[in-house]
Amino acid sequence: MQGLSVEIDGVRDVLSGIDKEINESGATISNLRDNIIVQRLTMKMMKIQEEINSYDMEEAAKARRNYEDKYEPAKAKEEKLNEAVCACLVYPLDLSIFLTRLSRSFFSIINGRESLAL
Repeated sequence: MQGLSVEIDGVRDVLSGIDKEINESGATISNLRDNIIVQRLTMKMMKIQEEINSYDMEEAAKARRNYEDKYEPAKAKEEKLNEAVCACLVYPLDLSIFLTRLSRSFFSIINGRESLAL
């Protein structure tokens, strides 16, 4: 009987050792999975960094300055043209007078004289 008890204790020790290895292998698999994810993300980050480095930042800055220099004056011209059209529509005129005044205002704004002589 005592021999069986010792043998059962030995089997229990072996089983607990196996359980321990199984639990450790699960942690190892999880760690390996995390490492694979980190490697993939690192590769993606490197590709994105290469793409960023390929952009010509000086050209982008120049384009932005060019945009800033040209957008506001063009927007102001557009607003003046809209004002000219609205001013013509507010006052009922003969169609020929309306078109004449509108074209004068349009061309004066385009040519930089920027008057709204309607």
